[in-house]
Amino acid sequence: MVYKDKEKEKKYKKLYYLQNKEKILEKVRKHSKEKYWENVENSRKKKRDKLLEMKLKLFEFLGGKCSNSICLVPGGCKDHRCLQIDHVKGGGNKEHGHAKRGSFSYYLRVLNAVKNGSKDYQLLCSNCNWIKRWENHEL
Repeated sequence: MVYKDKEKEKKYKKLYYLQNKEKILEKVRKHSKEKYWENVENSRKKKRDKLLEMKLKLFEFLGGKCSNSICLVPGGCKDHRCLQIDHVKGGGNKEHGHAKRGSFSYYLRVLNAVKNGSKDYQLLCSNCNWIKRWENHEL
């Protein structure tokens, strides 16, 4: 209904709200919950995608495959699901533990270090990384 008089429209809307308050609030609550969960799922997906993109970019800078010359996979493992960032001199737990942030900021910090010429990081497959940790008593 279109009102020319704004005061009449305001009075009508207020009266309508008071008469249908519970129905309106229930509709708003239901709609809000649905939107909230839609947004949560979308937000989580975007974060996962952004993290994977950052990780793949970092892996590309580190050579894209296991850098261990005696890797069990011929030619070095290239599957991003198995690759891990390794600190050449050890001490990665200390560095990663002091970050107090999520994986994205860690990957970004490592990526910036590698872009600036740091040789402190290498890419190893999970098998080679655990073998190195065992042999160097980093466990």
